[in-house]
Amino acid sequence: MATSNAATNNLEEAILTGILDRANDALYVSDLKIHLYGGTVPTASEIEAGTIGTEITTAGGYDRAGTALDTNNMEVTAAGVLQNDAEITWGAASADWSAPVTYIVIKGKLSSGGSAEPLFIGELDDEKTVSNGDTFKFAANALSITLA
Repeated sequence: MATSNAATNNLEEAILTGILDRANDALYVSDLKIHLYGGTVPTASEIEAGTIGTEITTAGGYDRAGTALDTNNMEVTAAGVLQNDAEITWGAASADWSAPVTYIVIKGKLSSGGSAEPLFIGELDDEKTVSNGDTFKFAANALSITLA
């Protein structure tokens, strides 16, 4: 069954605003953060099994994006795609990161007391090696999320 653009847009908006809470028949999503990963992108069966790969280590100044993914920096486009409308930037690396960044995992809490769970996984068009002094970022409109 296909989902209409209107339904997809409404679901994406609900994810961004966190207005649905499962306990109360509404969506609850909070603390959306981008996690950077290196290596091979996991397969669908690996993701379902909870194996999502190796996150870049915190050595070298890596930290998850301090900017929350919400309606302040993401927008729902008419084509049913969430896209960042503002630059998302990590701080400058204080040493070389542990591996080239090859894919991202966006995690969020799906219940008020829960822990962060993977919600979206996506491969970068080109892997990015982050060396001492480099800044990793997504330019405005460079990050797109489609519910599929």
